[in-house]
Amino acid sequence: MKKFLFYTLLYLIFTSCSQEKIAWEHEETPSPNTSITESNDGVIILGKRLENPYSLKNMKQAFENLAPQTRNGIQEKDILPTHYYVKFHPKSEHELDILKQDTTVIWYEYPLDYEIKTLGVSYHDPAIPDSLPTYQYASIDIAKWEEIKQLPIAHEILEELFIPDEDSDEDIAITTRSSHSWSEEFIENLVDESFRLTGNEEPYLETRGRSKWRPAGNITVYDDIMGKSIPLVGAKVRARRWFTTHIGYTNPNGDYSCNGRFKRPANYCIIWEGSDWDIRDGAIGQAYLNGPKQKGNWNVNITSGKSLRYATIHRAAYRYYHGNIAGFFRPANTKREKICYFDKDGTSTFWGNMGLGILPDIKIYGKSSSRAKQTYEIFGTTSHELSHVAHCTWMRKIQYWQVSKIIYESWADFVEWSLLRLEYKELGATEAKIKAYIEINHYNHQK
Repeated sequence: MKKFLFYTLLYLIFTSCSQEKIAWEHEETPSPNTSITESNDGVIILGKRLENPYSLKNMKQAFENLAPQTRNGIQEKDILPTHYYVKFHPKSEHELDILKQDTTVIWYEYPLDYEIKTLGVSYHDPAIPDSLPTYQYASIDIAKWEEIKQLPIAHEILEELFIPDEDSDEDIAITTRSSHSWSEEFIENLVDESFRLTGNEEPYLETRGRSKWRPAGNITVYDDIMGKSIPLVGAKVRARRWFTTHIGYTNPNGDYSCNGRFKRPANYCIIWEGSDWDIRDGAIGQAYLNGPKQKGNWNVNITSGKSLRYATIHRAAYRYYHGNIAGFFRPANTKREKICYFDKDGTSTFWGNMGLGILPDIKIYGKSSSRAKQTYEIFGTTSHELSHVAHCTWMRKIQYWQVSKIIYESWADFVEWSLLRLEYKELGATEAKIKAYIEINHYNHQK
């Protein structure tokens, strides 16, 4: 009873009544689930480097190969760079944070002109020590490049690109076009010829006049307490074809629709990050769920492996930063929290935003005494550690670490217990099931 009164007092002291509303940016409703994708828990393995059909050199050669009567008055001098394919060399976690601050640039840890032989959940260049960030690759619009190249981080331009078939919902002007008409037919002929020229033809493509399609689908994730899969909210899905990437976010039903279209198949993936957090595979590698290369909806039900853990961490982080948390303080929005998942035994920790080089802010371990933790335990642990982040950012570091460990751990226990109850009540779990899993077995604060 004393503990219960203590937690209630803490709750009254630290909580507020503010709530956030979430705006969704989806207009289309994708079709129901048609497939289930299993996760590959290994690293991404690259194959051979591919000849780049979007390089300025190859596009000009493709232009020369087209019959003069099909060019509609367009000349070779009209084909000028639209983008730069770049490689950045961050030497520290701080430099990587600088790169990631600009959310208009879509960064990749692996090169975009290599085949992917084996799908995986992370990639780190073998030439880079595991303790340092790996290279970052991107296709950057030439107008944007003037800003990005000013960043104090070593970089190189790998290739000048000409991308005439980028179709985004945002207005992207290709400044190299002349006053002559760039018809869809001409662009398709030019791109097809460059793909043929560079040996990147895809035999399963449709015939001429193929229609554009929008990457979309549905994502669900299994939960142990519910005993079934539930919609995954706020997950970031990327659909990439060579140097063009379109992005969508799942809504409360788990549906997503990306912000652009393609005519040809694209590579799908979930990147486990949000505007306020970043989920790592271990201490340093960005966590992914890489999907297929296909045309049409990608529907995925995440049921096992590391991807189930990443998705559950995402659920807790999304709720803590954007969902209903019953008035608890959210972390101050000063930087993205690095939440690192380790698929082994260990005690989850919070480093206290010490900012010491590459040390992760939060460590989450997936096993206890070699037993795989259940999803509600991963959810609860993530909520617990994020409550430390909120506590630390609002009290400031020095004051936080002067607080008795009994106080800040008791507070985190209470937040964890409260958010678990809130999560499963909103999911429709019975009171008996909530008590059986959360209160009696693990979080009985009235013992």
